[in-house]
Amino acid sequence: MENPRLLLLSESEQYPDGLANSSGLVGRYFMDHLFAGAGGTLDQRTRQNHIGFNTTESHQFYDRPDDSRGAIKLEFFNYAGPSPVEMALTGDDWGDEMLERIRDGYGTHVAMGALVEQPPRKENQIRLHPERTDDHGNPVPDVVWSLSDYTRRTIERANEIQHEVLNELGVDIGWTVGPDATGPAFHHMGTTRMGDDPDSSVVNAQLRTHDLGNLTIPSSSVFPTGGAMNPTLTIAALALKAADHVAERL
Repeated sequence: MENPRLLLLSESEQYPDGLANSSGLVGRYFMDHLFAGAGGTLDQRTRQNHIGFNTTESHQFYDRPDDSRGAIKLEFFNYAGPSPVEMALTGDDWGDEMLERIRDGYGTHVAMGALVEQPPRKENQIRLHPERTDDHGNPVPDVVWSLSDYTRRTIERANEIQHEVLNELGVDIGWTVGPDATGPAFHHMGTTRMGDDPDSSVVNAQLRTHDLGNLTIPSSSVFPTGGAMNPTLTIAALALKAADHVAERL
């Protein structure tokens, strides 16, 4: 978000629309991963919160036979339900009563989540807020973001798969996060997209902006598409790639 904001804030007489923005696409095609999930309780111990965030995921439904939906990465959560510490801190009882409550309520929760692909759409964008400013008086990012029917279908399919798995396990499903309650996974991508055509992209394959040869952007903001996988390793690879290209030019 801050990359397009900085470029848009850097307007001048020479660059009236901001730096690297001759295409008008700085801030456009903003993407994030959508969350889909379901969970409940099981009539056996699950050791919830015992080992970190999650240790298991499935890519079985990442690819699809047609274009009816996007990619799905399924995750099996180890943190479903509260931890013993959370239960102790949120109750108003003490001693044996608290211990009994924790023993009764802990260790039977199970849940599945999913990261869902959001295709790039030009109308999803980061722009400068017309009214709100930061401590320096500069406009903060204004996020314009909505879901397409294609993305909603993908979330619905993820929920269907999750319910099938949980029902097979015998889980008493207590909650579902679907299309009408979804939110971002905060995996921000797009807004300075990569491409060969200066009219339809902001940076080239070397991560140099088409407009300014001495400006390189190594970030998930250059992603032309988002998929359904976590972007961190790709960001690291792009940073190394950008550094190699800068070194070649020096």
